[in-house]
Amino acid sequence: MRTLRRVSWSRLVPLVVAACFSADPEDPGDGGGGGCSGGARGALDQGSFSTVDCPTGVTLPGEASCLEHLAVAAGARARLRFAADDWEAVITGASSTAPGVVRIDAVVTDPEHPTAEIDLTALAAGAAVVQVDAATGPIDQLSIRVEPVAAVTLTVPRKIAVGGTVAVGGSVTNTRGEALIGRGAFTLTAGEGLVITPAPLGTPGLLLGRGPDYAIRATAPGDHLLTTTPATTGALRMTAIAAAALRDIRMSASPFQLEAVRGDAWAAVVVGATDDVGDAVVGIPCEWRASRPVWFEPLAPHADAVIVRSPLATPVEVTCLIEGTPRATVTIR
Repeated sequence: MRTLRRVSWSRLVPLVVAACFSADPEDPGDGGGGGCSGGARGALDQGSFSTVDCPTGVTLPGEASCLEHLAVAAGARARLRFAADDWEAVITGASSTAPGVVRIDAVVTDPEHPTAEIDLTALAAGAAVVQVDAATGPIDQLSIRVEPVAAVTLTVPRKIAVGGTVAVGGSVTNTRGEALIGRGAFTLTAGEGLVITPAPLGTPGLLLGRGPDYAIRATAPGDHLLTTTPATTGALRMTAIAAAALRDIRMSASPFQLEAVRGDAWAAVVVGATDDVGDAVVGIPCEWRASRPVWFEPLAPHADAVIVRSPLATPVEVTCLIEGTPRATVTIR
């Protein structure tokens, strides 16, 4: 059984990202018959399991739950959330009946609610049961099938700014062409000039999409070839351009939203750019400044967006500096 850590679930995740895990254990979108996180009732019917690692990101109400109907990809990582029905339950850990098939990597509980995050890795094809325990014994169980990956589909942006980062996510299928659950079920590599790292579990996807598998950082200009294993059907190429070659930089901002729990306000700022031939460029390496005191919360590895927090919901100008030069400004109201 994995030992556990305790964290608070009170942090509000901005609307620009997939925020399917609720801080409220009574929220029906957190499990049960589908919900935005593909929830499923446990085999002992004492709680619900959910995940944001469904193949399509969110699972809308009325859609089939990915945890009930799909297998996990061999080699993939996934994060489960378990919410017990009993508000008095004290979760002590989780285990796998087949550690060679599904390995439990970490268990994190909420000190205020009977919930737990369970990080796991699917090691090999087969079947396993993930069991959640309390001091009084098992609370609930989830059966998991693991199947090998037969095909990978991935697209990458054509152009990225040197010094910038972009998050990318692919889809994997089994031999029957069925989508599989999990992240990082394929490897992604490139030569010098691009640094590729796995995206941490829990990294949300933008616009309610599936979270990324990898983050790609450009360190040198040039045309770069990327390779996946298993291989994709077409070549993956990305051109890194110097930040000085960026032409038009555009910024947009959402209105301030009040957050009663924290007693402040937040807004999302998104930046986009084109190069000297008008092609879109991602990974804009902005250094952020504001016309009055605010706090910037990066949405790493999503480099083209930032959350701005303010003690007051009054107008403020936010500027993107690149290599020390102001390039674009937007006003949050």
